[in-house]
Amino acid sequence: MYIERTTSAERMIIAQAVDGIFADIMRARRMLMDVLSDHFEYAEQKAISKEDAERMADILHSINVTLWAAELEYDLTTGENRAPGCDSYYECARRAQLARDVEQLRDKLTYKETAPYAELDDETALPILREIAEKVRF
Repeated sequence: MYIERTTSAERMIIAQAVDGIFADIMRARRMLMDVLSDHFEYAEQKAISKEDAERMADILHSINVTLWAAELEYDLTTGENRAPGCDSYYECARRAQLARDVEQLRDKLTYKETAPYAELDDETALPILREIAEKVRF
């Protein structure tokens, strides 16, 4: 294992970025180890009931979701786009930013100034509202 040289401040930034998901990863690993030790590895191989199979499937699905969320959170934190789902999160963030920008301008302008553009999508309305705001000069 190679450990990069980091300062205390850098380590705090890293910890803040990943601490939340690491508790979930540790829990997922414990669940995985339970399934492995109880039913595989050195355990006596025996037929399992339908209920046990469903319980194991639930545990494995839960572990998979946790690991996917960790991948996604890491990629979103670092600006990557490898994990499945990144594109939709980036698109949602883009739309949220547009909505916020439009609403902030609408709050600063009068109803009369913004009403004609209320039915437009945010991408279309934003440049129009910015132009109106420029004329009003906040």
